[in-house]
Amino acid sequence: MNMDFELRPTCDISLKTWLNEKELMVYISLSQPKVREARESKGLPFFDLMGRIMYERTAVDAWIRKESKKSGISRK
Repeated sequence: MNMDFELRPTCDISLKTWLNEKELMVYISLSQPKVREARESKGLPFFDLMGRIMYERTAVDAWIRKESKKSGISRK
């Protein structure tokens, strides 16, 4: 994955709802042949974007967990 861009964690809660769990699993479960196919067809920027979105979503999830723990809110 091209890491030339700067990755910044975000606390934008709308990002949490932008991808639902099903969509996220589709991106996580992509096989190596699919990634290779994307590289060969010059579709790799799409995967760079998905990597950035997943990174930011992870940052949002971590931020939500931290804030809810500080506030004593239990996530169900």
